[in-house]
Order: sequence, then structure tokens, then C-alpha cells
Amino acid sequence: MYLQTTLKDILKVSGPGNNEKTAEIFGFPDYNYESSSANNASILDLDGLHRYGYQALTALPGTKLEAEAVRDIMTEKNFNVNLKLGAEASESELKQIAGPNILHIATHGFFLKDQMERADMVMGINAEKSNQNPLLRSGLMLAGAAASARKGQANLEEEDGIVSAYEAMLLNLENTELVVLSACETGLGEVRNGQGVYGLQRAFMVAGAEAIMMSLWQVEDNATKELMKAFYSIWLSNPDKTKQKAFREAQLTIKSKFPSPIFWGAFVMVGL
Repeated sequence: MYLQTTLKDILKVSGPGNNEKTAEIFGFPDYNYESSSANNASILDLDGLHRYGYQALTALPGTKLEAEAVRDIMTEKNFNVNLKLGAEASESELKQIAGPNILHIATHGFFLKDQMERADMVMGINAEKSNQNPLLRSGLMLAGAAASARKGQANLEEEDGIVSAYEAMLLNLENTELVVLSACETGLGEVRNGQGVYGLQRAFMVAGAEAIMMSLWQVEDNATKELMKAFYSIWLSNPDKTKQKAFREAQLTIKSKFPSPIFWGAFVMVGL
């Protein structure tokens, strides 16, 4: 049994084949990178992250090791891999991707509930607008996110390093078999009757992804890296094995090393 969120996954139309396997990997963003094009744009502020119970934008060195390990596995399996680290792991680079087979993003993620202490602003966005559109209350943080946040002005039209689910929905993922969101709480969102979960999950599906791997809570860096290595090694080494089965086997592998479900149970996969 597989969980589907869009009708397009039930009836797929086959297009022209393409034997080239491509992957885009983003990791270890330089959150303090100041882009000349940011133009004082921001969706969040760091104080708000603390008030709402989210971690500050500290560097994640484990995501660099994870991204490089995933790159090495994919390269060995003859993927054409484009790895973006540091300042290159930016919102503008993400928005330029063109339907890679695999998109892997290792960085901070966020999800905000609709009831906040401040009535006027939610992570820099007008609270009324964010309550009306839950796609503005979840997202990913890429290069320049902290630098933009310190400027304290909201502008969804600028590349400020914070990719909301609303913006992710507009990515070109038409030929993307899998999106991996290796960040905390990327699987959370707002449930709307008859419409499923509104958040990053829905956004990447609307953008065209066939399946998404995401997390429901924050996971320790090393455990996440080991899970990703196990998953890609199993899946890409066994062409006849579905990614869902490979994911389950990877979870069981990590469970043997980290018995607590806190480490291996956070990630889920939805889609085909």
C-alpha cells in the first residue's frame, strides 16, 4: 500500500525516454552569506525562531559530509551529479534546476503553527496572510537565510535564502523521481479536509516529484547521514528494488545501530 497525494501519480503518461541520470544535491548552506541581490528581503527573523521553539540558523557541518557521501554513491552509479555547498547552496540555484531524477536537500527546515504570539508578523510574513496560506508557514533555509533575516523585511519576490513551500511549488520537478528533504520537520504541514497536508510535501508533489522522503522531527546528523548512505546504496545498487523497499531496508539497517525510533523513525516516504 502506497500513500498518494495527487491523481497524476495514479495515471501516469509516459514521455520520451532519457537514459541520462541526473541529480542535484544541496547541503551545508552558508546561512550568513550576503548576496548583493537580496535587497533587504526576508521571510523570517532569528528572534522569532527562538520564540516559536525553532533552532537558530547554526551551521550544519554534518550536512556537508552527508551531501558529499550521497554525491560519491551517485557518481559511482553513473549519475551526472551537481553538488552545491556553502554559498552555492542558494535559493537562486535551486530555482534553476530542470527536472533532475533526484533532488537531495540537506539543510534546516521549518514549520510554524497558525497560532503565534505575535499578531502582526509570523517569521516576517504578515500573520493574516500566513494563516490564510499554510504554504507560507513551512520551508527550507539555504545560503543567505540568516543574513536576510537580520534585515527584517519580508519580500517573497526576492531570493533571500528562505524557500517557502509556496515557492517550492513552482520548481521544475516534472521528471523528478525522488526528492529527499533531509531537514527537521519537512514532513509537517496543515491538514485541510479533503485536500491533504499543506506544506513542503504538497508543494514538491505539485511541482512534479513522484515521491518525497522527509522528516517529522529533528534527527541527529550522524544518524541521518547513515540512513541516507544506506538508502542510496541499497536503492541504486538494485534496479529491480523499489525505492520504498530500499527505504524500509535502510531504516532497519539504521535501527540495528541506533535502536531508538528517535533516530530511524523520523523519516517517511510518500508517493510512487
